Amino acid sequence: MVHQSYHSQLAGWSNSNGNSYQKIEDLLFAVGELAISICTSRKPFISKDSKSDPFAKFLSDKHINKLWEQIEKIVKRTDKNFSFSNEIKSIISDLLLGKVSSLDAIL
Repeated sequence: MVHQSYHSQLAGWSNSNGNSYQKIEDLLFAVGELAISICTSRKPFISKDSKSDPFAKFLSDKHINKLWEQIEKIVKRTDKNFSFSNEIKSIISDLLLGKVSSLDAIL
């Protein structure tokens, strides 16, 4: 019997989309954004600038729950049973709000 274990890894291509992550906070934000994209098949933000992105205004402790309400509302248009667990919302919120200092901290 062959035992397999799977481990996720982050991989990147230098300047493949014009982004380069100079700070760990930017990389961790991108991980949170990617997690939402994987779960919803939608990119959650156009930019982190609240003037050009309607969801960026929710990137604060005070308003993060509104972000989740809006994301779930959009996805439920095509999948009425969709919802994020509280645990995944907490992890992704911490990534988006810069409350995580390393990828190891997520574990």
